[in-house]
Amino acid sequence: MTATTSPIAFRRFNALAVQQWRNEAGWLASDLAKRLNCTVTKVSYIEGAERGISVNDMEKLLRIFKIPEDQHSIYINAVKASRQKGWWDKLPEGTIPPWFSLFVGLEAGASEIREFSGLLIPGLLQIPDYARAVIAGGTAELTEADIELRQRVRIGRQGVLDREPEPLRAWVVIDEAALWRIVGDPAIQIAQLEYLLEVIRKYPRVTILVIPFAAGAHTGSQGSFTIMDFPWAHDPGVVYVENQYDSQFMEDKTPGRAGRKTSEDEAESKKKPSPVAVHRLAWEHLLTKALDPLGTEKKIEDVIKELKRR
Repeated sequence: MTATTSPIAFRRFNALAVQQWRNEAGWLASDLAKRLNCTVTKVSYIEGAERGISVNDMEKLLRIFKIPEDQHSIYINAVKASRQKGWWDKLPEGTIPPWFSLFVGLEAGASEIREFSGLLIPGLLQIPDYARAVIAGGTAELTEADIELRQRVRIGRQGVLDREPEPLRAWVVIDEAALWRIVGDPAIQIAQLEYLLEVIRKYPRVTILVIPFAAGAHTGSQGSFTIMDFPWAHDPGVVYVENQYDSQFMEDKTPGRAGRKTSEDEAESKKKPSPVAVHRLAWEHLLTKALDPLGTEKKIEDVIKELKRR
């Protein structure tokens, strides 16, 4: 297992492992509940990563599924790590809503992300003044203290770009509209764009691409999204989208959540494509519309020059 620093990611690692083990055994959730001597609800919580697994339960699961002993320490250590607190959990209560705390935890544990942003520079690439202006402009109901705390969270998230032992691999596609939108004031917008150029040159694991206006309509017109992938083979990844009210985490549906698939379930799954696959396809289409890295740098430089002339 590749190292990660996020308790939420460790919890996800174990949850998906249990799903995989049960599916390979051909068991329903009720079958595992009987063997684990617990309720089906508890199994559902474990497999949905809604509740951390105890060391005792993990030891039982490893025996139940006959996992080789030389692998036991991987899962036991992951359980222990999942019970720690992330830096975002140590902030004052109410600083960020629970759903966004989940996002921050997943982002902190992801090995790679692909993000499309149509209207604003993504949070991972925002300078403090730009972040503050975005947060303040998002709602009229935040106090100065609220804005400052949320700004701290946004800037704190950027630690994944310098993460040890392995920084996040980030692919970011930005619509040209985000380059021209004046957030805060022209000076802040120019500083933000100059920072994008700095990121391109400083972080080899961050790739920024711009879709120019000339590219016309594209799949990103339906909204911004983030695809997160994690450093273990049994994780299919997750898609994150948000709106004015809340956020949504979309994952591929597996029999792990409900047991064996019936013929009706199979027919339904064939009708409805995987949300992760749909967004991965949308991402590939966005790449065909984007400028290459050199073209992107030139586009950003041209916008900076024009903004300075105004």
